[in-house]
Parts: sequence; C-alpha cells; structure tokens
Amino acid sequence: GVRAALQADDESGFKRLFDDDTAGDDYAADYLRSWQQRGVDRVVVDTVGDALVARGYRGGHQTACSAWPVFEDGSRWLLKGTPATDPGLCR
Repeated sequence: GVRAALQADDESGFKRLFDDDTAGDDYAADYLRSWQQRGVDRVVVDTVGDALVARGYRGGHQTACSAWPVFEDGSRWLLKGTPATDPGLCR
C-alpha cells in the first residue's frame, strides 16, 4: 500500500496505487523525490472520510503530508492524483 511504497521509495508500487487519468507518468517519481528531500523516516497512513492521508515524520516531527481522494474502479480501490477537497486533513 501507500505506507510501504513511501517507506521503500518504491516508484512502481506507488504509481500502481493511482488512477492513470489523474496521475501523470512522472507523478510517482516527483512525489517520492519530494518526500526524500524532507528526510521522512516514518510514515503514518490514515483513512479520513473518502480520503487517504499520508503523514511523513522526521525525528518525531511531521515534515510532509498529503491527502488523496479514494474511489472504486471496478474491483480495485485507487487514489486520485489530485489533492483531497479538505485542506484541513494535513493539520
């Protein structure tokens, strides 16, 4: 899932979690690079309403956060590569 892909810096695994129509070819690589730059050493993932929230921590302090809408596509649940509608999810 998201936590494993973020912690392992797994670009292909992370990309598979997103809808192709909302996350371009470079989305996963760019996103993982931004988390590396923040020095994330621990990832916590929660579901809040219809969004998945990933928080990255370094030394116990939150240094990164993203929230993505979740939707069902046939038999799979995918993330949209667009921000969740509630900006307060990362507070």
